[in-house]
Amino acid sequence: MESCQGKKDEDLLEIPLKSIMEKENLKYLDVGHEANKILSSIEAAAKQCFKLDAQNFYFSVTSYLLKKLPLKNQLLKSMQVLRPVARKEPVNKIIGVVKRLTKNAVRSRRKWTKSLMNGEFASDEEIKEEWSVEKQPDEDMLQWENIDAYWGNVLCLNDINIGGKRYYHLSKIVKAALCLSHRQAPVGRGFSVNKRMMSYRARMAQTTIVGLRLIKDSVKKENISETVITKEMINFYREARSKYKAELLENESKEKKLDIVKKVPECV
Repeated sequence: MESCQGKKDEDLLEIPLKSIMEKENLKYLDVGHEANKILSSIEAAAKQCFKLDAQNFYFSVTSYLLKKLPLKNQLLKSMQVLRPVARKEPVNKIIGVVKRLTKNAVRSRRKWTKSLMNGEFASDEEIKEEWSVEKQPDEDMLQWENIDAYWGNVLCLNDINIGGKRYYHLSKIVKAALCLSHRQAPVGRGFSVNKRMMSYRARMAQTTIVGLRLIKDSVKKENISETVITKEMINFYREARSKYKAELLENESKEKKLDIVKKVPECV
């Protein structure tokens, strides 16, 4: 339709859909090649009835989409900069879009945090108070938290109705947006698997961390049976098990000695 040419985003809301559908001739209605082949073998009255139904269907669907799609959402509009094709755009244009994205994201974050605290999004989940950024009555400074910590907590919320993460698709957008602005800074590493691996990971050797990551990746990809187990791996396992067993025996011996000392009455 000529009325739709050159229009995008919120401009689509200005299309006089009803008047256009009334003026359009049914013979120009495109229902697809296969459907037209079938229509050619039926009576004219039935063909006319089908095309009228198809036109009403298109009208209803388009009306619903124009009503429900977030065509005026500036945050989503700015997020188009994350598309790979945006790399071909001029740098100055990209910088401007990123600035708008940052401002809109801050506004949305404040609004979303308020909604979270009011229980609008998570009535069945207890929202931790430290997730919000607020000013205490007896403090002059705002208590800020790391942005990756905030989003990490939000994206970990589960939905009991679907049995999975509540904001699964949102997590991809958030991580892409943070990596765009912070690259490989601590913000990006805040979502790393290594961070959630173990609390004492700082004391691990590099090979240990790599080994744990390999195991996690294998479990995630469901190809554990294809993992090659070498003699060296078996020897490592035996050595680690013997050291662990020796450590357990040593700790048990120390605990027994402490119990004996506690049971001995003090001399008056």
